[in-house]
Amino acid sequence: MIKTIKIAGAGLSGLTAAINLAKAGYNVEIFEAKDSVGKRFSLDLQGLENWTDNIDILELFKTYNLKINFDYSPANNRLEIWTKNEKFHFNRKDILKPLYYTVRRGQSEGTLDNSLLRQALEYKNIKIYFNQPIIDFSDIDIISTGPYIKDESPDYIALGYVFDADIPDQNLLILDDDIAPDGYGYFLSMKKHCVIAVCITRDFVNGHKYRDSLYQKIIENKKIITLNQPQLFSGIGNFYLMNTYPNKIYCGEAGGFQDMVMGFGMKYAIQTGYYAAISIINNQNYYELIKKYIRPKQEASIASRYLYKFFTGSSYTYLVKFMKKVIGTNKALSFAYGNNLLHKAFLPIAKAYYKKNIRSPRSLF
Repeated sequence: MIKTIKIAGAGLSGLTAAINLAKAGYNVEIFEAKDSVGKRFSLDLQGLENWTDNIDILELFKTYNLKINFDYSPANNRLEIWTKNEKFHFNRKDILKPLYYTVRRGQSEGTLDNSLLRQALEYKNIKIYFNQPIIDFSDIDIISTGPYIKDESPDYIALGYVFDADIPDQNLLILDDDIAPDGYGYFLSMKKHCVIAVCITRDFVNGHKYRDSLYQKIIENKKIITLNQPQLFSGIGNFYLMNTYPNKIYCGEAGGFQDMVMGFGMKYAIQTGYYAAISIINNQNYYELIKKYIRPKQEASIASRYLYKFFTGSSYTYLVKFMKKVIGTNKALSFAYGNNLLHKAFLPIAKAYYKKNIRSPRSLF
């Protein structure tokens, strides 16, 4: 008898797991609380991280049995980083391969979310039940319900504007605590679709002020003429390292799989969804795969986040200069997320500092 695998959540990790399980012959049932995929997002643009592995993320998609049928733009051209007192422009000589791929999130055609949904629906042995929030998780095999924030503050919030403008694809990162305290601001455009936003880790109550200040700064500096009324959007995220491993499979942000430095989580969501499927197909321990392939990067990111908090003002400028002129942008980011001696030395201190982020998954049942 073919086993039916039950998944809570039709996000990136849940759909990736379902596609791989269905391909292997399993029957899959996905229970999604909302009425569609990508409801957390407002057609905003995000970066699909591409620096922590030697293989390009689009090639990884193929090994994960996923099709590249979504809109994307490689971030290795028209890339800028602004600090308080200097603007840096990067070209293809500075960036050997795209640092990330800009993708759209949400429900419409061309988004990453809708792409995976379409791929899942190609399998007759996948059934998706929308408007079906899970109350009893006891018979759920894979939990991929997204960030779990209850009675506590999120680790970061993103606030911004989405709009259209007749401009080329481009990527801008802003490192300035006056604009985004302990975080960053960003401007992304792809196929005339644009996002200006801040991602902050503190002073959430003033987030709207940082958002509006950054919006005005970029609109005026780049002389952008919007083609429609900018729409507000916001999002939250959480990060944690598991200190004990549960008897359920937790994927994506439900399992704390998030980059603590810059908040990149899509790649982790897809990878953990794939490893969830592989662990079931090959009768392997899911958390052994996590400890081998994911946890070292998480530990490096928590150490890097601790070190990053000491940067402020002109030190951001020195950091970017060092990245660009001394070791190269790709190598710098790979180092920041590599499990090297520097990270190992600071990891115990970082874990103590971020002790609330060292925990088990929240009990859902």
